[in-house]
Amino acid sequence: MSQSTRPRQSGMSLVEALVSVVLLSMVVIAFLQIFDVSAKVAKSQGNISDATESLRFSVAHLVRLVRMAGTGGLPLCYPDGSSNLQPLSVDSADNVSTGSVTIGGRTALADSDVLYVRGVVESELYDIQGVVALSSDTGDGTLTIPAVSPFTGNAQDLRAPSSPASYPIMIGLQTPLDIMPGSGIGGVRHYANYRIVHAAGGTPVTMNPGNMVISFVVTGSEIAHNPGGAPFPSFDKSFAYIAGFLDTYAYFVAANDAGEPSLFRSAGGGNAEELVPNIYTLQVAFGCDINRDAVIQPAEWYEDRGGTDAHPTGDQMATVREVRLSVVARSQDPEPGWTTDVRIPENFPNNGAVPAADVGYRYRVMTVRVALRSHPPLVT
Repeated sequence: MSQSTRPRQSGMSLVEALVSVVLLSMVVIAFLQIFDVSAKVAKSQGNISDATESLRFSVAHLVRLVRMAGTGGLPLCYPDGSSNLQPLSVDSADNVSTGSVTIGGRTALADSDVLYVRGVVESELYDIQGVVALSSDTGDGTLTIPAVSPFTGNAQDLRAPSSPASYPIMIGLQTPLDIMPGSGIGGVRHYANYRIVHAAGGTPVTMNPGNMVISFVVTGSEIAHNPGGAPFPSFDKSFAYIAGFLDTYAYFVAANDAGEPSLFRSAGGGNAEELVPNIYTLQVAFGCDINRDAVIQPAEWYEDRGGTDAHPTGDQMATVREVRLSVVARSQDPEPGWTTDVRIPENFPNNGAVPAADVGYRYRVMTVRVALRSHPPLVT
């Protein structure tokens, strides 16, 4: 009987094993590189998407408020009693310096603008019959707002701010107030007259079944914005026909608790609320119809590199037709190896170039022009 033989089995040699390991390592490294690139692209796209969404929300919010500047009849400027006009319903602080503006405990970042907007925005604008509604036309008193309009017979939604104490109240009068820019500009804007008082401290608002009664005083910072600066001069109460709580907003860019630049808003009361994180700067420009041709020429833009770099005077502000808002959003984190070439609009310092310390971020910029709707035209 023949002896069976088993086939010889041979394994991989050392050289073959080493070659296999090298090839496998190359495949793994290539896969990891592809994964790393994909992760970086995904992060970059996420940063761009987040910045774009932040930008859209910020611009939409600002546009709505700027369009409502002066709602209730508040003029663009007020005569201060010294033959000067001062901005009132919309204004800005241009490219603030480090530490110069603190609002609600937040300090505005250097080289950004601060936008101020006033008007009867959040509350209703109520119909009143002044001779009945006002207990005084010379000093402290009460304002009674009826639940039913004395003119239309329609119901009025009686509600006060959450913290009405010392809240400014605008009272509109059926008497003319002509705002006439000086300094050789000419023209006139025909407004209705107005007065501003303050809700008294404590609990000034009393809600009754048929009315809302507000105790007011004629002292407070907003009083200076009355025509001539007078607190509450005597007038015929029968001319008072509307009233509303006057909101004063400030929009600015400051560092949040995480150290990121964010868009903040202050509506008074000593607090500033964070609206949108990773907003790098806010820039404002004013389109002033100096020559009264109903068209804003390039040279008539103020706080703008291509027009006039400076903030407009009070007389120039009285001719404003449009406000241009430029908002710059940035990614939350810088990207290694990325260098931005974005140019920030308006009169941002250094010809709009981003400082060297910030060039590694992704940026998105949006600029919009907002027509002021609550103001009569400037006429000759």
